[in-house]
Amino acid sequence: GQATGTITNDDAAIVSIARFNARGLYDDIDDGRREPVLTGHEYARLLLDTATKLCARTNTATIVAVDDVENRAVLIDLADAANASCAGQPRYAAVMAEGDRRGFLVEVTAQGDARGVQVLGPPTVDTSAKLTSLQVQGSGDVASMTLLMPQAMPTNREAKSTRLRSLGQRVQ
Repeated sequence: GQATGTITNDDAAIVSIARFNARGLYDDIDDGRREPVLTGHEYARLLLDTATKLCARTNTATIVAVDDVENRAVLIDLADAANASCAGQPRYAAVMAEGDRRGFLVEVTAQGDARGVQVLGPPTVDTSAKLTSLQVQGSGDVASMTLLMPQAMPTNREAKSTRLRSLGQRVQ
């Protein structure tokens, strides 16, 4: 007998998430933000050092939430440095809300690749909950997910409780 069948690949990619603190990474341009000005050579060394640490600490995470970066241009430079210097790492694109010091490195989905994620919109900053969020959809996933990256929790018990309530309302 004969038959015709269709095999549909419905396997979703595994999305792994990591968080990395860039420790105040700033660039070599005086943009009035009072960060020290570096030489181009110093900035290149700082980027390479930070990218090397990022690759070592986040392994091959699909999405890396990055804390404490001066601006989007610096995050883009960090993505480029990680892409160029870290063997076996995903290829990252930088995503950051205007005026934020937190952003995301998101694995770029290659044509026909089962890995990677699609960013569904720009990151948003919720100042009351003190968090940045990003909506993404993994390759092959049916539903999207929203990543929440809060600022560090305060140590004061009352302030921490207030922040947790605000985060809880955001999640609901």
